[in-house]
Amino acid sequence: MDILPDGAIRAVRLDGHVCWLVSAPGMYAQAAPELLAEGQRLGQMCVVFAPGREPADVAGGRLDPAQVLRAVTDARNRASAEGFSGVRILADMDWLLPARPTTGDIVRLELMLDRLLTAEPDVTVVCAYRSSSFDTGQIAAALVAHPVVSGPVERPQFRFVAGTAEWLLSGEVDARVRDVFEDVIRAALAHGPQVIDVSELDFIDVSGVRAVVTGGRSDGGIVLKGVSPALRRLWEVSGFARSAPMVRLTDDRTLERS
Repeated sequence: MDILPDGAIRAVRLDGHVCWLVSAPGMYAQAAPELLAEGQRLGQMCVVFAPGREPADVAGGRLDPAQVLRAVTDARNRASAEGFSGVRILADMDWLLPARPTTGDIVRLELMLDRLLTAEPDVTVVCAYRSSSFDTGQIAAALVAHPVVSGPVERPQFRFVAGTAEWLLSGEVDARVRDVFEDVIRAALAHGPQVIDVSELDFIDVSGVRAVVTGGRSDGGIVLKGVSPALRRLWEVSGFARSAPMVRLTDDRTLERS
């Protein structure tokens, strides 16, 4: 994960999926014009998602991530048709507030968006979360699902982002992040069996493994790729080798999704 210093959002040449923690009053209004101007300088079409310019209908209190993805894809297609080098989307995430999103809602949206952006290298989405608008659990959920973070934040305890053919899980999973991790696993497995690369996972406790097992039971199966000897021992000693046949472990780091 790349963590940029507070204020670096103004001038850095961003690409991909970026979480911008807006921690001070007035920061968004000051930095957003510079962020968009940098995109224009790079030949990108610039789009703003914000209250009053929402990419999805949230007035009824419901968030549909698929609508957001369609809006991103439509912007990318329009930029290509009009000869831009790409598209830069600045998303003032306050547009989510009428839907009263849970941490699970935020994780689901951001993981689906991260998956889409792995296939759209000419699209940059900067998700601006005001610390005054979202609680600490929601902010933590947003940070976990972004490969790049800007703002006064510490490195999240774990990260779960999209790779080219699998999900990438790294860092440490224990009781302190259990609730967010359970939300992440549910969101990642919402569309059926998945491959999760755990080769950069430093530690996971039994509660984290149990969340993976529960997800595998309900959604058809999981492959854990790049499993360490320590994780394999935990798996076997805890009895998951017998009770969770729908989860397959492999130490092969080159495994491809079938």
